[in-house]
Amino acid sequence: DFPCSKCTHPTCSMATGIRGGDIEIFPCPVCSASGNSGSISLKRSPRGFRLACSNGGRDGCQFVVWLPSAARDISVDGHSEESINAQSQSVCQSCSNPNKLVRKLKFIWKMGSVPPHYDREVVTCILCDDHLKRD
Repeated sequence: DFPCSKCTHPTCSMATGIRGGDIEIFPCPVCSASGNSGSISLKRSPRGFRLACSNGGRDGCQFVVWLPSAARDISVDGHSEESINAQSQSVCQSCSNPNKLVRKLKFIWKMGSVPPHYDREVVTCILCDDHLKRD
């Protein structure tokens, strides 16, 4: 059983899976504040890429961060690594601490849509990148 929501085939319009989409980017701040455990992971829909809580849904956690529409593709950096630790290049050293790891995302921008302060491909932390916060 392999639904379209898990498929990452690049030429299929029904494939909405994300490479590394089942990996926690960081713990959900809303759930953590209320004593629950939720994890933020990368999602894709016809409207674009977003970060959403694993406890999300109609009656669940409503934490969502919509990512820039100028991105052609977004994936979890180092998603194929067997084990991740605090010293990994795929982990933000500024935002991580012994109790939580914050993983970086890899953005590939659409042709003609590359923000002036980035290369066509960039790996960055969604929480502390000043350019992403402003854009």
